[in-house]
Amino acid sequence: MKPSGHDRLLGGILADESVERLRASSLAGMLAAGRRRRRRRAIVSGATASLVIVTLAFVLLQREPRPRATIVSDGPPPAATALRVKIINDEQLLALFPGRSVALIGTPGSQRLVFLEPVEPAR
Repeated sequence: MKPSGHDRLLGGILADESVERLRASSLAGMLAAGRRRRRRRAIVSGATASLVIVTLAFVLLQREPRPRATIVSDGPPPAATALRVKIINDEQLLALFPGRSVALIGTPGSQRLVFLEPVEPAR
């Protein structure tokens, strides 16, 4: 333990008004520095987010659009209604090609229709 004389001296120093002003100014300075740091961080993060958005918009606007596939048909234009798909079995599919050599190759569900006739060379 400290002698009582030291306690009085320490109490006198700590009770001094200049120490209180020093504490108050130090606290105010630290709070101001924290606010400045938080404000700077918010500005930098906002600027970074804005830069990312502007860059992304620029890249997306500079891309050339992909050409769309065009279906050319000799018949009348297709109706705007939904197309209907008729499911047929293997025999019905093979019957669509009478007089031609065709085969279904593969496992059921993932078969491919193959034409077994020789291909004529291009003239």
